[in-house]
Amino acid sequence: MRKNPNDNIAIKQAKTAIIAAVIVGLLFSIAQLAYDLVKEQQGVQQDVEHILNSMKDPATKAAYNLSSDLAENVLAGVFENPQIKEGYIFAIFGAGENELLAEQRRTIKPSNLDWFAKLIFDDTKLFTLNLQLPNETAIAGLLQIRVDGQYLAQSFIDRAIIIFSAGFLRNLSLTLVLIIAFYNTLTKPILNISRKIESIDVERPENSLIQIPEAHEKDEFGTLVRGINTFLTLLGTNLQRRRLAEDEKEESMKMFQSLAKASSDIFWETHSDNKIALISEDQMSLDINKHLNLHGSNLFQLMNSHCTDEMQETVQKLRTEPKDFRDIQLHFLEEGKPLILSFYGSAIFDDRGDFEGFLGTAVNITKTVLQALEIADAKDKLRQAQKMEAVGQLTGGIAHDFNNLLAVIIGNLELIGESIGDRPEIQARLSAAITSGEKGAVLTQQLLSFSRKQALNPCHVDLNTLLTDLTGMLTRTLGGEIIIETNFEKKLIKGFIDPTQFENAIINLSINARDAMPSGGTLSIKTENYLLVEPMGTISGTMEPGVFVRITVSDTGTGMDKFTLQKAMEPFFTTKEVGKGSGMGLAMVFGFIAQSSGHIQIDSELEIGTTVHLYLPSEKITPSDIVKTLSEPPGLKAFSSV
Repeated sequence: MRKNPNDNIAIKQAKTAIIAAVIVGLLFSIAQLAYDLVKEQQGVQQDVEHILNSMKDPATKAAYNLSSDLAENVLAGVFENPQIKEGYIFAIFGAGENELLAEQRRTIKPSNLDWFAKLIFDDTKLFTLNLQLPNETAIAGLLQIRVDGQYLAQSFIDRAIIIFSAGFLRNLSLTLVLIIAFYNTLTKPILNISRKIESIDVERPENSLIQIPEAHEKDEFGTLVRGINTFLTLLGTNLQRRRLAEDEKEESMKMFQSLAKASSDIFWETHSDNKIALISEDQMSLDINKHLNLHGSNLFQLMNSHCTDEMQETVQKLRTEPKDFRDIQLHFLEEGKPLILSFYGSAIFDDRGDFEGFLGTAVNITKTVLQALEIADAKDKLRQAQKMEAVGQLTGGIAHDFNNLLAVIIGNLELIGESIGDRPEIQARLSAAITSGEKGAVLTQQLLSFSRKQALNPCHVDLNTLLTDLTGMLTRTLGGEIIIETNFEKKLIKGFIDPTQFENAIINLSINARDAMPSGGTLSIKTENYLLVEPMGTISGTMEPGVFVRITVSDTGTGMDKFTLQKAMEPFFTTKEVGKGSGMGLAMVFGFIAQSSGHIQIDSELEIGTTVHLYLPSEKITPSDIVKTLSEPPGLKAFSSV
């Protein structure tokens, strides 16, 4: 790069020295001229006094003798001095009168120096000498002269020019000497050192040590150069260490990247500000980062937003007291699907113990967690189905025996009633006993229904027509505060079911829905064609693949918690007050659907409502006879008949 000459320190130094010399010389010359001016003014005064005193005697004689010729000669002698421009000799008489004996004037041409002459010399001043004879007190006459200011100014200017020139040349010579001296002792060594510094090899500074300028080994230049060389040596050592560290880091990074690509884990790193600064570059990591924007996000903000409530306290402690952590599960949604990442991290500290960030991995455990949930749900449903099966068998045996006992009791009560004749009081008591026995018989029928031992008469039924007729009765039965909405599949296939028991099941479900909506609400009944393509666990057991008619009854009531939902199908379980429910409604529905080779599912959420799905066997139809629709739950595919 070509440098501007004005940036050279030697030229800058020379300019500064010359300017300083000119200014200092000018100031000294002005001071010298001021001093000379004062001396010149004093010299003029002395010269005038000398001229007057030298001409005193002849001028006195001329005045005393009233001799004009002598007076003219005296003035001629005065005008031998070029600085005099006017002269006068007067004779004075006793009465104070005077007479001009002689006068003389020098012709002065106008000049540009007139203003300067008037400024430094008063050429209007008239110098006067009294003329008197020795031993006489009376004044015989006057000798008067006036100086030429222009002549004096010209003389002063000539001397000033000489003084300025001599001072300038003197200072300029001194400046040049100083410039040469400074250049050799200061500027030249600095330039040499600066050129050496410019040529330093930035990659290997220890190989570019600077030589100390000659004759400067013990002065400040020597100290400066030794300090620079020490710095270059240390810098070279540090750079070499850094290159080795960078090479090691590069090798480690290559190994890390290879490991990251071969691993199914996501590798990440944060700085001390806890922002994720590094994400592994395998395809899975890139895809997840693309959807979740992990890179650049604050690690603890991610954890606070997506971890479970139980882990919040642990996350807060990690923020204030960084340390290693394991298996902090964060729950995300990736394109509407659940994504669960398990984060593992190690806190990194420097040699002084200052926190530098975290280094860790994130494992996609979505499939594992969902499978575990599915297995737990299946086990729970299996236990429930086994429990319901056991309760059903026990209930069926008891109900059958109890039904036989009731038949004997009621038969004997009727025979007693026939034998006692007209005895109203006893007849009333027998009638009450028979009524209670009949209620017990109804209860045993309900128990038999739950235990799947009641007599059924299944047939192919148009469930849309059956539900349409039933809806009108339900509207009158449930009351005006309950709004009934229906959504029937237009091409619904026929279900193979006992129509009477099916109506009872729908009525039971509707009554339960009404009771869950004491302030009113909406009861919805929906019919659909469904094709199950994979086995699915339900309350009533494993539901094998096949074609079903699904009836959905849902309400907007108070809903049930998990405990209540698990026990809802058990006989005699009720959440109603004593005397307001037998607890057999859902148990009868469960028993009827199970005995009909169907299945039942219940979904409920507090303060939102309950939904009951009835999967009923259908008329014989193959999957090739149906058209699949888009809406479907896990494991099921909805379809409409052709």
